[in-house]
Amino acid sequence: MNEQTGLNLLGRFAIAQKLGFVALGGMAVIAVIIGYTALAVEAHKKDGTTIDLAGRQRMLAQTATKDVLLVAMGRPANFETPLRRYEQVQKDLLAHPYMASKKNLDSKLSALPQEFKLAADAYLSLPPNDPRRTQKQDDVLRLGQTLTDNANDIVEHIDAVSESHLAEVMRNAILLGLLASLSAIVVTIIIARDILSPLKACVERAREIADGNLKLQALPVRSRDELGQLADSFNRMVESMREIASRTRVVTENLNASASEIFATTKEQAAATRQQAAAVQQITAT
Repeated sequence: MNEQTGLNLLGRFAIAQKLGFVALGGMAVIAVIIGYTALAVEAHKKDGTTIDLAGRQRMLAQTATKDVLLVAMGRPANFETPLRRYEQVQKDLLAHPYMASKKNLDSKLSALPQEFKLAADAYLSLPPNDPRRTQKQDDVLRLGQTLTDNANDIVEHIDAVSESHLAEVMRNAILLGLLASLSAIVVTIIIARDILSPLKACVERAREIADGNLKLQALPVRSRDELGQLADSFNRMVESMREIASRTRVVTENLNASASEIFATTKEQAAATRQQAAAVQQITAT
């Protein structure tokens, strides 16, 4: 084979294998995109669970405030139970990765439930006719509203971070899809050129041969696939045609030389015959 050193990486594989690599690559990219999107959706579901938990914290703050007022009216209620749950939920939420930017508020937020409890105890410890009771009640309502507002802030913050992450996932998925499409186009162009260039060269050589030109350079063989085999076979065919043409030329030259010799011999024989005929005439005349 000619120019074996020119073998490229893709040329080591058959055309069917090359097309198979393209198909496998496309399937792999699609699988990666689907897997990435599935993980993102799963993470978003977990974010939804966290947001629901934060919403529950808001409900617990309202329940604790309501129970304080019920106890003040002499009705059976226990505000400490929802308040403890509120503290536990708040602790879980503050430990969430999305709350990393709010770490400076941990001590402040953690102290609010205790402030609410102290204000509620102070309010409930006063007799109904105590003039300070109204002020204490306002303190309880204010702190209860603060607990609710904090819960709302946590919900909004986690929701915003979750939406930001989801948007980032969508952007990455789109970019990955575009990159995969661009890569597929580039690979397709490379493989198409790898296939069409040898075929075009073979067609051009065939036209030259049809016009009677056998003085052609050998086609470069840069692959071991069907196209490389075609180019090698084409080169050997041209070489065989050259040998046949050379042998035909030699035989033709030999035939021409033999014909010339026969023609010369015939002329000599004709001359000798004429001489003999002249001699016979002379003898007859004598």
